Amino acid sequence: IDADYMATVVREDLAGNTTLDTWEQWVAFAESQNGTDMNGDGKPDHGACIALGPAGHFSVFGVLMAIAAPHLQLGGTSQGAFFNTDTLEPKLTAAAMSQIYPDAPSSFSFETALALYKRLVDVAVPGVSAKDAWDYFKNGSCSTWISLPGFVYKTQDTKFGTTNMLTRNVPNATMARVEAPGVPCPSRSTCPYASDTSSGLVSRAPFLATSGFGFAISSKASAIQQQLLFELFTYVSAPEQSNPDVQEWTVSDPFRLSQLDNETIADLVERGWDEPVP
Repeated sequence: IDADYMATVVREDLAGNTTLDTWEQWVAFAESQNGTDMNGDGKPDHGACIALGPAGHFSVFGVLMAIAAPHLQLGGTSQGAFFNTDTLEPKLTAAAMSQIYPDAPSSFSFETALALYKRLVDVAVPGVSAKDAWDYFKNGSCSTWISLPGFVYKTQDTKFGTTNMLTRNVPNATMARVEAPGVPCPSRSTCPYASDTSSGLVSRAPFLATSGFGFAISSKASAIQQQLLFELFTYVSAPEQSNPDVQEWTVSDPFRLSQLDNETIADLVERGWDEPVP
């Protein structure tokens, strides 16, 4: 099983000391850069590189939900981000959110997140796929980039080592992975997991973009088919096969703790991963 998240990346050379703790700040920065020439080719560039189509890649909806998650989930992952767990009413409006979080400001709503997403779309490269958005960012054509971690790590991790330089025609451009923005929160009681930032308390929430690959066996399969498939899935998932598959150092995937023995950790380090923190 694969577990992705939406990585937030900024043109470090353009952002400088710009504060990017909240989604409002993130979108405002993208808007401020939109239309400027960011890669020296004499043409106006874009404030954001995000997947918008047409390939139907799941990261198209991932950006919207990455913005929406901290607006909808204030009390930790056990609450969920889509429904009131007591009434199953959707968390779409400020009124619906106030039933769950009476002290939360009206900014905590899907409506607010959707408005921010629309502003970001308005300054994004139009209609590109996840891979095209990646290419545009590598070419220095965007001030911000929201993407799956695999694309981001493959940009930073090269055969020459890890770098933050954008090497394609933009010699002085640098990139930085930053902590995902959030939403300003009035108090720790309202947002118990909020982060202390230079902008005050900021509610952040993780967003699982999608699972990657899962196995299932139909109950309608014959007994021998079920047994053969179970043996295949067991073989593929075993550490001897699955560890080498996910140890490429250009991706960021979780491991089962049972697989992280000393031998596996040594193999990861040999492949370029950082030494484990004691």
